[in-house]
Amino acid sequence: MCVPDDARGNEDVFILKIKNFGAEIMKTKLVATVILAGMMLFAACSNSHKTDADAAIKSAQTAYATVADQANQYVPDQSKQVQAAIQSAKDSFRQGRL
Repeated sequence: MCVPDDARGNEDVFILKIKNFGAEIMKTKLVATVILAGMMLFAACSNSHKTDADAAIKSAQTAYATVADQANQYVPDQSKQVQAAIQSAKDSFRQGRL
């Protein structure tokens, strides 16, 4: 099939638009996951039961694990921040600060 050069350029633009749209969706999912994890941690911290805090941390880990691969691919900087936040919560829990 013979495709003019200018038509190939349009195809490349279309592919880039699709990739950018995927990145935007991934950012939205990541932000929603972080907000959910933060709310769960806040709820656990306001309640002084260690089991609740432990359950919230595990829930945050599980929620992040569902999008981790895609987050690392599309928004690696934000993905690292989420991982650091979860690790910080785990460290605080182990030290008895939660």
